[in-house]
Amino acid sequence: MPAGSEPPHAGPGLPHTWRPFGVRLVGVVAGVGLLAVCVLWLSPAVWVLVTSLKRTQDIVRVPPEWIPWPVTFAHYGEVFWSARTASIGRAFLKYWPLNTLGIIQTPSYPGVPSAS
Repeated sequence: MPAGSEPPHAGPGLPHTWRPFGVRLVGVVAGVGLLAVCVLWLSPAVWVLVTSLKRTQDIVRVPPEWIPWPVTFAHYGEVFWSARTASIGRAFLKYWPLNTLGIIQTPSYPGVPSAS
């Protein structure tokens, strides 16, 4: 190969076909690694959602099932509206307008510069 005929992206002493493959390989490995981290990061949240849709007797079943059948929303009703729990739904409906108005009326917090 005459001097100066190497493509600009090839390094010294490396054929020009190696570097693009190496760059692509690094990108693929990084992508697979990031995908694995995302799956590990999100799996507890997915497990909580899946467990909330199971019937009570199926929650502790061994082996665990990732896809609940039959699906039930009874736990949500119990958490939000049951008299036996703290009744989060009633508290939310009671205090949501007050909190929203408080946030809208507050131009800034002490020590934080406002946008205006």
